Amino acid sequence: MLLSLTGTPSDIRRSQHRTISEALVHPDLTQDAAVLPFSFVVRDIQSDPFVCAAQVIALAQQGIKLFLGVITTSCMQIILPILQQYGCHLFNLSYQEKKGSSPIVIHPTNYRDKGKFADAITHIASRKPTELAPIHHPLTESVPDWKALLFAWGEQSQEYIIAISHTRVVLYVNRPSREQFSLLPGTILDDEWEEQLLRMWSIETLDVGENAAYRLLLIRPRASFHSGPIDPFPAITTNSPRYKAQLKTASIAALSGSNTLLLGETGSGKEVLARAIHESSSRKDGPFIAVNIACLPRDLIASELFGYTDGAFTGAKKGGYIGKFEAASKGTLFLDEIGEMPIDQQVLLLRVLEERKVMRLGSHDEKQLDVRIIAATNRQLDEEVKAGRFRADLYYRLNVLQICIPPLRDRKEDIAPLAHVFRKQLHEQYGAGPTGIRDDAVLALSEHTWPGNVRELRNMMERAFLLAFHEPVITAHHLPIERHAPKSEKGETVAAPLAQEHSLLRDVERQTIQQALSEAHTLSAAAKKLGCARSTLYRKIRELGIGQFS
Repeated sequence: MLLSLTGTPSDIRRSQHRTISEALVHPDLTQDAAVLPFSFVVRDIQSDPFVCAAQVIALAQQGIKLFLGVITTSCMQIILPILQQYGCHLFNLSYQEKKGSSPIVIHPTNYRDKGKFADAITHIASRKPTELAPIHHPLTESVPDWKALLFAWGEQSQEYIIAISHTRVVLYVNRPSREQFSLLPGTILDDEWEEQLLRMWSIETLDVGENAAYRLLLIRPRASFHSGPIDPFPAITTNSPRYKAQLKTASIAALSGSNTLLLGETGSGKEVLARAIHESSSRKDGPFIAVNIACLPRDLIASELFGYTDGAFTGAKKGGYIGKFEAASKGTLFLDEIGEMPIDQQVLLLRVLEERKVMRLGSHDEKQLDVRIIAATNRQLDEEVKAGRFRADLYYRLNVLQICIPPLRDRKEDIAPLAHVFRKQLHEQYGAGPTGIRDDAVLALSEHTWPGNVRELRNMMERAFLLAFHEPVITAHHLPIERHAPKSEKGETVAAPLAQEHSLLRDVERQTIQQALSEAHTLSAAAKKLGCARSTLYRKIRELGIGQFS
């Protein structure tokens, strides 16, 4: 007797057990049924299909030939090959539908009075003995057809499922595991593989077969992370301790489905982080839909987010329009610049977030939502709430997990690595161009205040890359950094350290070129000595006003 009753209240479970046991000794049973050797064994089958498979194998090996039960679809798919291997039959007690169409499955609709359990037993007893006879053929493996079992469940599951032999050879790996862990059948796992995996994942194992010949691994993300030298969120690289602390929250956000609020200045990379959270989550196979609230006209925010039906308003698109919430089903919806949403529209968004249902404009039908929300803003929403420009209840709903992205000026240790990354990306994009960044350019970048954050750095590197396209490296004079003298608290102009540094760099360049010209005597020889093109040297001479060449 197999009862897949996970989540069923205990009183209902006890009632079902009592009803079944009374039916087995019911006086209405026919004589043929009464003499059948019944062995009443109750097992509560868990929702995990592999646990279910192990329990069925154990019962079948004890000689049980007839299984009765209320079985989930996933358990049905994985136990049918086992039952057929051992010559068993399954009486499916579910009245909802005929799950598991197979000659070895008996359904309630197959016998006369489906309301009486005794008639079900009589129906089973009336079957020909050959139908209940075991299948006589040698078992080729200790686990009956384990490949069929794994393919039946593993290829449909979004969990990470791996089967390995006792010699640590990967026998089977399902699609999510192939993508996440880069494993293929035939791979031999080293002794430290599981130890390294346990830092961020939990592993449940099931030994099957004689002498535990095979191991099934069910791998799940950990709910928490160990403190240690590992990256808190490998999808984003940073050398800033302040940003690393925030990325620990990002790693938690990736493993959960909770609403997440990203705070940061314009250009600090909020959408990049939102995409990284999505790609590291269980929703990575679903869509990532980004909506910039600030770009939407006030009158179109509701229709863009929630959609509308045909004829909902004048000018409505024929056939209606699917909103961003529906488009992001099974994935992530990124609401950028959420602080720009008008307060009268915020109540509509709040209702959708609370009810997890959306209703298109002009419709009366609500649709269930399965979407994860990540919102972002460059405003201080707590101050906006105090000022009455943002609803407090919406703020609390969005602010389940909060991540504050530090501005680039507060993580200067990331400037040089980012500059090199952007230069490499541009070189791959154009297939040519400078292959390095000179130290004077790195120094100039590190001294800049970066009001536009990472976006400004990306744009500046692209311009410098194009200006230095035919030169080997990017230098300081290729950088379009605007150097303004800062002002004191009294408004007085003070000397700008970066401008002074730039002046010193120009003096050094001037002296170096003058020395090369005096030693080489010709422009071509001097350019060769300096390691630059003749045209570059000529331009620098004119810029610096050197001698007769200026």
